[in-house]
Amino acid sequence: MPGVQCGQNYTVTVVASNEKCNSDPSAADTLQSEPCVPTDVAVMTDCSRNQALVSWSASDGATTYKVTAQSPQGDMSTCESPGLMCTLTNLTCGRAFSVQVVAQDDICSSLPSPATTIQSVPCTPSIGSVVLDCYTNSALLDWAHARGALNYTATARSSGSHVSTCSREFTNCELRDLQCGRTYDVFAVASNGECSSPPSARLQIESVPCPPENVVATVDCSTNAARVAWGAARGADSYVVQAFGVEEDEAHCETEDQSCVLADLRCGFTYNITAIAVNAACNVSRSDVTQLHAVPCVPRQVEARVVCESGAVAVAWEPSKGASSYSAVARGGGGYTSTRNISDGTTTWRVFDDLRCGLNYSIAVSASDETCSSAGSAAVEINTVPCIPQGGTAEMACGNDTGVVSWEEAEGVSSYAVRAFGPDGHKMQCNSTATSCQLPNMHCGQLYNLTLTALDGECDESNAYLDLQSVPCRPTNVKAALRCRSNRVAVTWERASGALSYLAVGVAADGSDRTECNATETHCDLVDPRCGTTYNVSVVGRHEACSGVESERAYVRTAPCAPQDVAVAAPCDAGGTMAVSWSPNPDAQHFHVAALSDTGARRHCNSSGAACTIGGLPCGRHYNVTVLAARDGCESAPSAAVQTSTAPCVPRNAAGRLDCVSNSAWVTWDVSDGALRYDVVAREVGGHNSSCTSTSSPCDIPDLECGTRYDFQVTAVNQHCRSNRSSFELETVPCAPRRVRYVGDRASAALSWDASVFAASYAVYDVSGDARVQLCNTTELYCQVTNFDPNATEVTAINAGGESIPNPEMTGQTHNTENRR
Repeated sequence: MPGVQCGQNYTVTVVASNEKCNSDPSAADTLQSEPCVPTDVAVMTDCSRNQALVSWSASDGATTYKVTAQSPQGDMSTCESPGLMCTLTNLTCGRAFSVQVVAQDDICSSLPSPATTIQSVPCTPSIGSVVLDCYTNSALLDWAHARGALNYTATARSSGSHVSTCSREFTNCELRDLQCGRTYDVFAVASNGECSSPPSARLQIESVPCPPENVVATVDCSTNAARVAWGAARGADSYVVQAFGVEEDEAHCETEDQSCVLADLRCGFTYNITAIAVNAACNVSRSDVTQLHAVPCVPRQVEARVVCESGAVAVAWEPSKGASSYSAVARGGGGYTSTRNISDGTTTWRVFDDLRCGLNYSIAVSASDETCSSAGSAAVEINTVPCIPQGGTAEMACGNDTGVVSWEEAEGVSSYAVRAFGPDGHKMQCNSTATSCQLPNMHCGQLYNLTLTALDGECDESNAYLDLQSVPCRPTNVKAALRCRSNRVAVTWERASGALSYLAVGVAADGSDRTECNATETHCDLVDPRCGTTYNVSVVGRHEACSGVESERAYVRTAPCAPQDVAVAAPCDAGGTMAVSWSPNPDAQHFHVAALSDTGARRHCNSSGAACTIGGLPCGRHYNVTVLAARDGCESAPSAAVQTSTAPCVPRNAAGRLDCVSNSAWVTWDVSDGALRYDVVAREVGGHNSSCTSTSSPCDIPDLECGTRYDFQVTAVNQHCRSNRSSFELETVPCAPRRVRYVGDRASAALSWDASVFAASYAVYDVSGDARVQLCNTTELYCQVTNFDPNATEVTAINAGGESIPNPEMTGQTHNTENRR
């Protein structure tokens, strides 16, 4: 029965057939076909357990599954499972296995599934050896080949959790960058690219000790030995200290402690010191180099000599190895000691310039560096120079250019010499066995350096030094110029050698005036010279002790004097012309006149003579007039101011008002600029005049005649001028009617009178009561009245100016009787 499908339950019947018929089917029977071959077989390796987890898809007809893994070398591992996975255990390490799955039922098994190949975990490497490279602090590791390994990883792990690894395809590698002073566990792991073997057996190795740190080397200056100390180095069992001299000397010490002493160092050497940490494997862990300077060598070949020129003692010696400085000590009698410290390390002649004269000194030298000083050298002895002269003084005899030098007498000196040296190269000398000598004819303006030498026949260099300033030189190129504005004379000159200050003197040519100024520079001003005077100007240089020779003279003429006797003719004319005059001054070339008004306006005129005029001045102004004299651009001080005024302005709007009672006139006007008072005059044709004076408007003119036409004139006046007149005319009230006559009786009377000049009308009054009563008013020379009483009747004349006084008398006749009042 071909074509039976796997994993199926079949019902089987049999039918018998002949050529014609088929029998009925037999009784049915069940047939189970073999299980299908498992599919989708997958294998996943569990590297940590060296197991393989196999999975597959379900096979029709299968009740259980069997998995087989077999290597070409015959290694085998199996597992069975009713499910769809199972685990292959106990795989031989480092083998390639073919994995197949077979489906089973109670009777049959399927064919195996297609083979799947897996690799088991590589075998564990077996370490052969581990060696420390002291210079690189690396561990060199090798091992036997592990079956199944494609590459290897070696690991070194310290107790401080530091890890170093290396990976290779070969059976050795180098574990680099180990930390110093650590103990490492070293092992190896094999890998096939998918799984790693269990680690190999562990070996221990110690890394290189750490280098010592904080190395400090201290020299013992008294023994020239060095104590070297350092901080503990991790991993060190002991220490070695090496000292290498710059010039090939060596020293060393060994210890298990953290310090040791380097003895027998050579003086003056510089040592490079290194501390080395040592363990059982390595001795290469060196500290940083520390330099140490041994104690400098004691100076040798010390010699000393006296420097006669300066009185000092010079000392020299051979250089001492290792010395950066020296100290030379001179010890004299009486406990006097002097020390010289030489910091630049040189050994050329060094000078003791503070040793006391006339003593014996013992001199020794020691060498030093920044840390130590050597012992002192063998001492040398020497005597110092005689003492220098004391109490030396130098003074100038200013009158004859001679210098006088004196001093105190000293023991053991045979004579004295004084040498003088000037900045200009002048040299001179005097000798004496006494206590003074003279230096004549010294050059002016020189600060002489004097050397006073005590002579004893050996060291003739016991010198005292003095300075002497000679007489100042004569100032040159003296010039004098007038400062016009400030009325000063500016004096300048060339600096005179030796002068610390200067005196400039100006003397009037006639000797009547003298002015002077002091200066430390080459200029000063002569203050307030007299005007219009020629001065002879000279300059003298001075210092603390002497005054020099007077310079050549310069000449200067001061500004002209201020004009005198200035007179001003008041500008009273209508043109406002001011005439100014003054006394002639032959020292002046021209004159400038300025007139300043009370309003601030300024007017000028110029003249080369003794007068000039300023015209066109406005009325009513006050002026201050000054005159300046000028010569060569320099003006004098202004003259004394002269006050003047122009004529007051003409009064305006003059007018008058008559007072009939007092027979006077009140005159008014506007204020005139420049007026101090006003004169008012009333003139009539017949020659009668009346006037009044007032400082302001109005003014009352009294005693005017009745019936007169007056010409009134108002004139403004100041202390210098009168203005033009302002005029107007005014007629006074008429005079009282004259020759009044009447004819009649008391009941009625006819009155008549003579005409009054300028009368326009007449009035008749009855004055018998408390108030007068007008009886008639007429332009005629007569009037008829009633109730007439000649003793109580008055007649007045009237015009525009007012009313006249009553008539003085009246005559008439009543009832054939003549009466006269």
